[in-house]
Amino acid sequence: MSDKGYKEVYKCSKCRCKYFIKDFGFTRLKERYRTCLKCREKRQIMKCDFVGCKFSTTDSGNLTKHKRIHTGEKPYKCDQCDKSFSQNSSLTTHKRTHTGEKPYECDQCDKSFSVRHHLTTHKRIHTGEKPYECEFEGCDYKCTQTFNLTRHKRTHTGEKPFECDECDKSFPQNVNLTNHKRTHTGEKPYECDQCNESFSRSHHLTTHKRTHTGEKPYACDQCDKSFSRSHHLTNHKRTHTGEKPYACDQCDKSFSKNGDLTKHKNFHCNRGNPSKNTSAAELHTILVLKELGLLFIHGSPYDNVKHIKPLQFDFRVGPDTPYQFFIETDGEQHTKPNTLYGGEEGFKIIQLRDKIKNDYCGDRLLRIPHTVPLKDYRKLILDFATRHIIVYDE
Repeated sequence: MSDKGYKEVYKCSKCRCKYFIKDFGFTRLKERYRTCLKCREKRQIMKCDFVGCKFSTTDSGNLTKHKRIHTGEKPYKCDQCDKSFSQNSSLTTHKRTHTGEKPYECDQCDKSFSVRHHLTTHKRIHTGEKPYECEFEGCDYKCTQTFNLTRHKRTHTGEKPFECDECDKSFPQNVNLTNHKRTHTGEKPYECDQCNESFSRSHHLTTHKRTHTGEKPYACDQCDKSFSRSHHLTNHKRTHTGEKPYACDQCDKSFSKNGDLTKHKNFHCNRGNPSKNTSAAELHTILVLKELGLLFIHGSPYDNVKHIKPLQFDFRVGPDTPYQFFIETDGEQHTKPNTLYGGEEGFKIIQLRDKIKNDYCGDRLLRIPHTVPLKDYRKLILDFATRHIIVYDE
């Protein structure tokens, strides 16, 4: 065998034959690993015995660790909290969250890390290295971490693997699902330490705290104004550029703020006399019904359905009497007590009136919960109308 390109010569610890090894750091391996290829091939291959698993190894320790994936066994327990782990190295890393130890230091700045690969990722900030590239045609996206690439690819595939177990929504990221679930539970884990406000998302708390500190970190580079929220700065910059990206689809007007467009559409929907009590959900429903060319009556009492007095539907849709179907845009007060709507007593009345409407309409009532995004209204209403509207020959 030629020794060209090889740095070290070893004797096999088992058969004592000579073999060569390239200097890729293997010279630091312990003596027990220094065996020739023939002896390595003779080592017993151990396979995972769980059904359908193809894992195999020559190291019994690796097999033991692997099997914990199937069994869920976590023998390494933290003595400072109730967490446990399948590997001792994971426990060692976790303990640093209690001790604050950060042994991995960057040699180019003053940052340090508790996990080695976090340091590796951080160093790419200094080097500019982005080793993970999107392979979709025409996309030049690059990033420093594999999970960012995985997340990015879902913008191409539309994959949403994280599903809510309480409704039919799904999300591309686990953090999106976690935030969404709080709309069901009402959980607000992020509490302000200066007042009694709490929030479902951490960045909402961060923004709120600026009302106490007066901090305005978003500064305009064209004037001396600064803002506590990034979108306020975005809106402000349009006063310099004249940009008006929000265009009305019913006339030729456009606006620099989305809120101004919503107010303008209110004018169209209510024929120049908008009601102050019309919710954003109702306004959007009006737009959708008009776009679909459906006749409707918005928000007037209906004599056929009563509780003490005739009840009001948000929308009665269809060309005939009785109307062919009904729409209710349910606010949060339909799901839990709300002080603005009479608390517990008011909630009982709302539930009773909802039941009367449900009993009268049967499957002709479309209820749209407050958790449904406005962008989904059109599909919901179109699907419902397709099932219930009768088309008459003229």
